[in-house]
Amino acid sequence: MRLIILMAQTFRWSETRIAAYLQAEGEMVSPATVKMQLLHGYQLLEDALPADIREIYLQSD
Repeated sequence: MRLIILMAQTFRWSETRIAAYLQAEGEMVSPATVKMQLLHGYQLLEDALPADIREIYLQSD
């Protein structure tokens, strides 16, 4: 999951490109699975933030 987030955020790779890379490395992952992993990973990162940081930076208007 960390690698998927890294490729998406640092390299701005699409889900399709990430899936292709992982498949070339022997992981059988579809673009849909990559998207689900990204969403789950982002949620885990957000949940790990302290409440005050979430309130300041992730406030929705």
